[in-house]
Amino acid sequence: MVVVMKLKYVDELSGGRRRYPQTVAEVLGESVFQVAMKARERAELFTEHAKLLAEFEKIVAKAKRPAAEQGQLSSLEHWRESIKEAEALVAGIRGVRDEHEARQVLADDLRARKADPVLYKAVVSPEAEEPPITMQDAKEVYRVERMAGAYGRNQKNRLERIAGALRPPLAR
Repeated sequence: MVVVMKLKYVDELSGGRRRYPQTVAEVLGESVFQVAMKARERAELFTEHAKLLAEFEKIVAKAKRPAAEQGQLSSLEHWRESIKEAEALVAGIRGVRDEHEARQVLADDLRARKADPVLYKAVVSPEAEEPPITMQDAKEVYRVERMAGAYGRNQKNRLERIAGALRPPLAR
């Protein structure tokens, strides 16, 4: 008896591809999420498939954020997100003796793929000092705390006026 299974978004055993939504593709500069799957059969195949789908959803959610769409993540926000992503990636590594070895394996992989340098630094030295707080960080804190997280046009204009009043005269 032969059992045939059909996995969504997988064309053949060498892997599959899934198109990003158009708005996400514009932000990422890529139109397709494509990864070669290592597992070939049974439970390992289903497990890897589920992990890849979760990774796809995470990438899409991250790219859909308003700050990411405009390419305006501050260095502090980028660092904090990279720390979270690095911790999740390190936690997902199996078959190593300790966390240090897992970080080494992940760092080597990130270097080989020429991944985001901030993510690489977050993997290699997560205790490193955070980047300095910028005006953009202060504006975001003000928007969340004082303006109840409002994103409307009038609220944005108000926030820009307030931030403009706080800038030094030479920066205007």
